[in-house]
Amino acid sequence: MRYILLAGLSIVSVFNAQGKTLYGDVRLTEVQPPNGQVFWKPDAEHKSRYPVSLARKGIAGCAIFKVNLDAQGNTESVVLLRSIPTASLSRPGKKILKRWPWSLASDTAPQAEEKIVRLDFCLGGQSVDEAQARCKVQASLSCEA
Repeated sequence: MRYILLAGLSIVSVFNAQGKTLYGDVRLTEVQPPNGQVFWKPDAEHKSRYPVSLARKGIAGCAIFKVNLDAQGNTESVVLLRSIPTASLSRPGKKILKRWPWSLASDTAPQAEEKIVRLDFCLGGQSVDEAQARCKVQASLSCEA
């Protein structure tokens, strides 16, 4: 399956695990809906933190979700389509996406929309900039095992 990447939003979190600073980045990439028309876009001002449960376990990876939005831009449902690692990212990813605010795309009337989005969970690096750079590279790679 081929996707067209439209936008990437990234937030870096910093953790202190066993006396070591750990940088974590969560990057949302919107994948174009099948019909090409976008009614809702992810709110660029939203700040989503790296899940502490994943950071403590050193879990990083990517996940593809189907997100259904109602006519007001509220998230109605989130379904995991696939992820690497397989099961670890489902619950934290759904939690992030259920809280993600959506803004009406310009020149469109509000209506329900189904989206496919990708969340990348990245850990590592010596700085915030390095963590973001690592996540940008990871988001350009395939999310298939």
